Formats: sequence, C-alpha cells, structure tokens
Amino acid sequence: MDTEKALAIVPIVTGIVQVIKRIVPLDRRFVPVLALAVALAIFITLYGVTAEGVLGGLIAGLASSGLYSQAKTTFGE
Repeated sequence: MDTEKALAIVPIVTGIVQVIKRIVPLDRRFVPVLALAVALAIFITLYGVTAEGVLGGLIAGLASSGLYSQAKTTFGE
C-alpha cells in the first residue's frame, strides 16, 4: 500500500461521506460506519480483496472519521 495513496484517500472519503449525508438523511451515529464502508470500497477497488486492501480501507475509514470529528471540534458545525 502506498502511503501517498492512503493519505490522499482520507480527505476524499470525508468529502464523499459529507455529500452522502446531505443527500440521504442519516443518523449521526452511522457516519463513522459510512466512512468505513466508503473507504473499504475504494481500497478494495484499488487493491482487490487482499489483506492490503482491507487493512488500508479500515485505516483510511477510521482516519476519515477522526478527521471529520477533529474538524467539527475545531471549526464547529
């Protein structure tokens, strides 16, 4: 897994999740699960169903939800 790809995908996942949240009414508790699902889908598309694809998706999804949480705390919503 390329570190550059993993780092680039985190804000992309955050953006996709925000777009989905505006289109589909979603309970706030499910936003991290959605981020995880989006990141897994992206990484499995890039790397296939391998340990690298699944692990990269998990890391990017968790990082994405953490990025969103930190931005919300810092800048408010």
